[in-house]
Amino acid sequence: MNNRYYVQRLTEQIFLVREHLSANGALRADDRIVRSFQILHDAALYASSLNHAQSTHQNVACAERGTHL
Repeated sequence: MNNRYYVQRLTEQIFLVREHLSANGALRADDRIVRSFQILHDAALYASSLNHAQSTHQNVACAERGTHL
């Protein structure tokens, strides 16, 4: 799964950054809420930074094991 974190619009002015719980990346009602924002751009940047950090962590772990994603 490429993007573990995603933005969900809850209302016109509330945006949630959520974490996929399913391995296939399907949206689920029980996906964990990470943080809420009032501005979509801020929520998108935050989700993007979490996804980048997750990707970097996975790449480091694979390099340490000598495997590839």
